Amino acid sequence: MKKIQQFYEIAKKNINDIKPDEIWHEADIVPTTIGWIYEGKSHKIVNKYGIRSIILEPFCCIAVIESIYDEKTNNAYIIENIGTIKWDVKKLVYEQKGDKINYIHSLYFYDNIIYFLFDKSLITYRFSVDPITGEVGNYIETK
Repeated sequence: MKKIQQFYEIAKKNINDIKPDEIWHEADIVPTTIGWIYEGKSHKIVNKYGIRSIILEPFCCIAVIESIYDEKTNNAYIIENIGTIKWDVKKLVYEQKGDKINYIHSLYFYDNIIYFLFDKSLITYRFSVDPITGEVGNYIETK
């Protein structure tokens, strides 16, 4: 199976260019553009409200949260290497758990499992999504 090549992220500012006395916010260094090449074709996602992403290497896809600083347009996906949405994470949660999640803020990849994090009643929860089947795992309180 071919792999994603030349994955890149572009932020408003490069953290290495920020001077010690300069005032900045995390939103300044969070990527607003991600891109990659697959089978010679370029793919790109741009979102002015920030993007968090992780390449899910063994599955040849990318987990993405768009609009990490705007709850109204926030969404999370698992995107195939060719740039199409394989799984809409919020939709999966609604279909499988009956819950409407308004804001997914973080993600991480550990031991070939992708986790997404959200807050509910001032508590942060994580849940897994199987990149192959789209199965959503149980909510686990994160401390």
